[in-house]
Formats: sequence, structure tokens, C-alpha cells
Amino acid sequence: MKFPQHSRDVLPWAKAQPWYAEMAATPQDAVWHAEGDVATHVDMVMGEVLNLNTLEDRKYKLALAAVFHDIAKPRCTVIEGDRVRSPGHGRKGASMFVTETFSELQPQMRRELYHLIRLHGKPPHALAGDYARELALWSQDVDTSMLLDFVTCDLRGRTCADKADLLLQIDLLRTAAQEIQCLTQPYVFANAEAKIWANTDRLPHLEYAPHFPDTHTVYILQGLPGSGKDYYYRKHLSNFPVISLDDLRTSAAAGDRSEERRVGKE
Repeated sequence: MKFPQHSRDVLPWAKAQPWYAEMAATPQDAVWHAEGDVATHVDMVMGEVLNLNTLEDRKYKLALAAVFHDIAKPRCTVIEGDRVRSPGHGRKGASMFVTETFSELQPQMRRELYHLIRLHGKPPHALAGDYARELALWSQDVDTSMLLDFVTCDLRGRTCADKADLLLQIDLLRTAAQEIQCLTQPYVFANAEAKIWANTDRLPHLEYAPHFPDTHTVYILQGLPGSGKDYYYRKHLSNFPVISLDDLRTSAAAGDRSEERRVGKE
């Protein structure tokens, strides 16, 4: 069966793939997913996606995310008594998605959906932590509005007691993303160092701008004797101060060329 090119064709295509049967045979936690196995959940999520009032291009991406977002659950699922967990299935599923679609999708779309699948499990828990920083970081990799749209479909496509509360949290995240201007565009950090610090949990608050002293550029000219290092310096870098090993040797040897080799070694 050919790879689908329209949102309505994505689920029929998925059902013909061997990994869909694996999802149908994989149980889910009765508290968080009372609807049943993974494939049942995927079907329900797809129904929510297809009902969205949005452009086909966006719906197509969300449909692909729907069939792939839990593809790794058969490999990650752990049953502990009467509870079922699937730790790391988002990250693993994103990698599996790339493998399955590598020859079918353009790199930009594949990258976008990779991050959408990788991150889909994070928004429902974000309000318990530094959600503004999380939103800012997510926006560097994915359209935050699309991520939250998909998470909304994911939540609506399940049966659980706290669904209404989880959906409210996603609405609050959407409002927060609008306030810090990263709902439809990447968040603009104060400087490059702030972005690095945000990724390593070192940023005190989102607007903080780490300050570093002005940096300097150092050029190192290396080559065989007589290859033109001095000429290159005079022609291209003459406005830079220079540290010349030849000059140091000559100066230290006080003009005695017989001493230059010894001085250079010292």
C-alpha cells in the first residue's frame, strides 16, 4: 500500500503496517487509558484530528503524528501489578517514525514530526514545573500551537477521569505561550548564552541575559619555514598585534643567532 498523501488515507495505510497489529496487542493503563489497547486509542485520536477545522496540510501532519505517536509502546510497555507504564515511548517512537518514513517525507516535515512525536507526552505535566522555560524550549524545535493541538486530540482520544482537567491545563499552556510570544514562532532568548543556559537548567528566569566579557579573535599562522606566514600577516592581519616566535627568539638571544635555537627550546 502506497504511503498516504492525504489525512483521510493515513489510518487505512497504518492499519496495513505490521506495527499497527503490535499496537492492537499492547494493553494500556486502565486509569489513564480505559478505552483499551494502543490501537484503539490511536483510532480515537485520529477521529479527533480528522474533525479539526484546519488546513489540510496541518491536518495531514497531525494525522501522521496520530498514527505514529504511540508506535513505540509495544517495545516500552511495562506491566507492574495492575498498572501499565510505557516510559520513554515518545522519544523511542520519534526515532521509529524517522526509520519508517525516511524515504517518504521531506527532511523539514520529518524533522517537525519527529519533535512533535518526541514531545507529545510533556505538555500535560508542564504546569507542575517551569512551564515558561519548557514552552520556550519546545518552540525552538516545533510549532507550539501544533504541538498543543495534537496533545488536545491525544487527550480527547482517551477515556480517563481527569480528562477535563488535563484539557484545561493545555488551554492554560496555550495562553502562556501567547504571552511569551512563542505560540507560532520560536521564543527569542535574550542572547545565545541564555538559550544554552535554558537547556542546562542554569537560567534563573526566562528573561535573564547572562553576561560574558567581550571575546577576542586569535589567528594562528602555521606552516613550513619560508611558506609565507609573515607575508600573509603583513597583507591581511597587519592591524592585529602579533606574537612572533622568530621575534621572541631574536630578542632573547640579543641578536646572537647561535643562541636562537636554545632560546626557542626554552
